[in-house]
Amino acid sequence: MAGVEAHQGRRARVAGGRKFPVQCLFDDAEIATIREAAVGEGTSVGAWCSSVALRAAREQAEPLDADWRLVMRELMALRRQARTIGGLLNQVAAGWNATGELAPQAGRVLGMVERIVTDVDVVTARARARLR
Repeated sequence: MAGVEAHQGRRARVAGGRKFPVQCLFDDAEIATIREAAVGEGTSVGAWCSSVALRAAREQAEPLDADWRLVMRELMALRRQARTIGGLLNQVAAGWNATGELAPQAGRVLGMVERIVTDVDVVTARARARLR
């Protein structure tokens, strides 16, 4: 992106920069939890705190309606199901490798599952971006 610079382990810098520092105080247990979350996302503690605070403020300013939350839950369930089916089809492929025999429609089904998983991943990524 033009005007945006990324640093390893940190969120990309915002074009124009951020000008308003905020101090937050945490006890030992709280900061340990926050550090763990930041490491899990591959960001610094400051970047993690600012992204979580901004996401919460945006949610308060423009709350997601119940229907959106339901759609998101259903989408995530569909994604899990598609991944499970993909795993089962991998087992079918392992059987083919062991016996040398595969049903004629297996290739078509594998292609359909691959497309479904890809489509669900794309939609899930868009939905996650909206939640951030």
